[in-house]
Amino acid sequence: MNNNESSSNSALSRAFKITEFIANETRPVTAVDIALYLKIPKASVHRIISQLEEEDIIVRDLQGRFLSIGARFKKMSLDVLSHFDGRAPRQMVLKELADEIQETCNLSVLDGYELLYFERVEANWPVMVNLKLGSRLPIHCTASGKLFLALMPRSKRNHILSTITLEPQTKHSIANIDDLNKELDAIAVRGISIDNEELIEGMVAVAVPVCDQDGNMIAGMAIHAPTLRLDVNKLLAKASRLKLAAKKLEGLMSFQPSHSDELKQH
Repeated sequence: MNNNESSSNSALSRAFKITEFIANETRPVTAVDIALYLKIPKASVHRIISQLEEEDIIVRDLQGRFLSIGARFKKMSLDVLSHFDGRAPRQMVLKELADEIQETCNLSVLDGYELLYFERVEANWPVMVNLKLGSRLPIHCTASGKLFLALMPRSKRNHILSTITLEPQTKHSIANIDDLNKELDAIAVRGISIDNEELIEGMVAVAVPVCDQDGNMIAGMAIHAPTLRLDVNKLLAKASRLKLAAKKLEGLMSFQPSHSDELKQH
């Protein structure tokens, strides 16, 4: 291998490491953080970041200081999740749950400051709440969205809540930040979140986390139903079965540690 090839591979490896670092961090990341934790020269970090920005792999905030994952990389990640070989087993878990409890089951992931409706298996009922796959929903008034907020580090939660507008979707939506934080603290303790007609009038939902091997929430598994059929308390009674399905799904998916052992020492 000549020097040019070695240099190219080194730059590619560093680009992957930088992108992975930004994706896995739960706090805002700067170029200085990257240089420190990955032990890459600052000049190289700035050069690679510029290239990644050009490709929309990462983006800067409005002040130009903090870095986050860009739209192109997010789309690629979601495409991989949608098409990889594990989709059939994932659908099987959801279908088993939907058949057993006779309600629609779904998976959603956090995409920036929104909840992305990612996977669904519908129950066979004449009255259903039709949320299309790929829908982006507000995180402060959805069961899975509130669960993400509740289980993330408090600093990240505060940052998100100070950035978004708590716009009420129904008369039941929690639009006051103090009231919402109380709700989120309670959710964090019980590990179960509810949407009591907060997103759509006449719809209730219950969500539990799907976690990686480090215990970090990577998706929300939820069941929802029209209030014509079930109230939120009756839906909560099905939460234990929902948790079992989430654990089964975790067992079918494999994850890598968020950082190398070297990073964890910092």
